[in-house]
Amino acid sequence: MWVVFKANSPASQTLFQSGWFVEGLLSLLVIIHMIRTRKIPFIESVASWPLIFFPFLIGILVAYAILTQAVKGFFARRFGWQ
Repeated sequence: MWVVFKANSPASQTLFQSGWFVEGLLSLLVIIHMIRTRKIPFIESVASWPLIFFPFLIGILVAYAILTQAVKGFFARRFGWQ
C-alpha cells in the first residue's frame, strides 16, 4: 500500500489504515482455511458453508459502496455540496 497506492503521507493515512484492515481481515480468513485441515485447502478440502463467506463479503462491500454513493449524492443535492 505504501508504494503501489502511494499511501505514504499524512493526507493518505485513512487509505493506509483501511487497506491495512482489509488486508488483515482477508489474510486472517485465508489462515483459518489453511489451519483447519491437514489437506490442501480449497482443493482437497472444502470448508463448511458457514465458514465460506467470501461471496457474502464481496456482496456486503459492493452494497456498502453503492449505499455510500447514494447517500453522498443525496447530501450533495440536498446541501449543495460540490
